[in-house]
Amino acid sequence: MSNLFFYSQQLILKLKSYLPDKDNLDWLDALTVFVCIWFNIFPYPSYTGLFCLLAFIPILGITLTVLKGNANFDSHIKKVFSKDGVEKNIVSVYIFSSSLALAISVYRNFECESYYSLLTHGAVASLIFGVIFLLTHSNIKGTLKHQTEIYGVLVICILLYSYGVTYGVNCLFDSSTPERFQTKIIGKYTKKMRRSPRTYHLTITPWGHHHDTENLSVSSDQYDSFNSEDIVYMDLQKGLLDIPWYHIEDTNEISNEW
Repeated sequence: MSNLFFYSQQLILKLKSYLPDKDNLDWLDALTVFVCIWFNIFPYPSYTGLFCLLAFIPILGITLTVLKGNANFDSHIKKVFSKDGVEKNIVSVYIFSSSLALAISVYRNFECESYYSLLTHGAVASLIFGVIFLLTHSNIKGTLKHQTEIYGVLVICILLYSYGVTYGVNCLFDSSTPERFQTKIIGKYTKKMRRSPRTYHLTITPWGHHHDTENLSVSSDQYDSFNSEDIVYMDLQKGLLDIPWYHIEDTNEISNEW
């Protein structure tokens, strides 16, 4: 056992020698912002690959901090100065940005069939990631008000990250056989919010257990390929983590009659 501990210690020291000398992770913050923009606006060549990269970045940051031997995990707290010159801490950009980007992208791209299953699995993921993130942010300094603000933002990041990772993995890596339903497009429209990319939507008639008309978020290619009155098919899938989800069939199967 002592030999195992010795060799593990030597391995960690060896890995630390390859890391940058600076304690901060500004380079990771910059990389995260770049990947977030790439992921949400130009997800090319692989949405799945960019998703995995973005989901891995917070874990990478924590791992690098541990390897650098910072027992108080200061590199996870971005230090800035307020107008009065007092040093303050904020949640690291690579944690906040990746959590927000993952949640937004997953929400835009996948439709949930069972929110109960999503909440159940998301709660487990939030607990796991919450323990990890809160431990790495245990040395926050400042007034009680400032600490409350920091931990509040961190809790939001944990929830967003847990939702994005859990639901994204559930849908992206799902290989279940879909249950197919026929429906009809009765309208289409686009939305453009300030400082955000344009989104594309189709309005479809009731299908399966959905008894009302529904607005679906689709890709620009799907939006262009479908027209009002087209017959389309909805695929309901089990999900890798047993969180049912659905999507419009990619093939444009059109019939002249309903």
